[in-house]
Amino acid sequence: MTELTDEEAKALLAECDNPDCLTCEYARALLDARAELDRVKAIAAAAQAMVVERCAEEADRRYAAGDMGNPGHHIRALAPADGLAMVRELRDRAEKAEADRDRLAAANAVLEAKVAGLVGADVWYRLTWTAAPRPPAHPTAMTGRQNFDTLEKATAFFKRLASDAEFVSMTKFVMVQLDVSDEARAALATQEAGNA
Repeated sequence: MTELTDEEAKALLAECDNPDCLTCEYARALLDARAELDRVKAIAAAAQAMVVERCAEEADRRYAAGDMGNPGHHIRALAPADGLAMVRELRDRAEKAEADRDRLAAANAVLEAKVAGLVGADVWYRLTWTAAPRPPAHPTAMTGRQNFDTLEKATAFFKRLASDAEFVSMTKFVMVQLDVSDEARAALATQEAGNA
């Protein structure tokens, strides 16, 4: 049997995509293998381009320091163009991810500072779990929910449950009482001024 081309394999699967047909299984495996090969080739090209780029950067640095001629542009010419494009794309993604991480870290610090300022806030945790039926009292699967004042107590409780218990969720509740009397007075004064 000669090896199928991608077009032949796709045409075969379009006509007969039977899971029990060995020829169809061969066509699917062939297409999957070729797709994986293309993916690996792209990764290899990017890796090769990264190595070339690092060599070129070092050569440029040494050239700037007066250590050697300017071979950086010759080294870069060795890398495949699509690999260099992938290196640039990966760098852009890494820089964006780093910027996102820094932005989220700053936002998290602001939120932590706000939460730290909530003196006297009531905090509790709600554990939710499921358990298998226990006939005759519980003929269907059960869902349990219980509140705890600390996360440690909630997790310790869950560890003591029957072995068929499955964790569903843990929710943290924070209740804060804020005095908004000044805002209310200002709103009332504005309303009174509008009515006068």
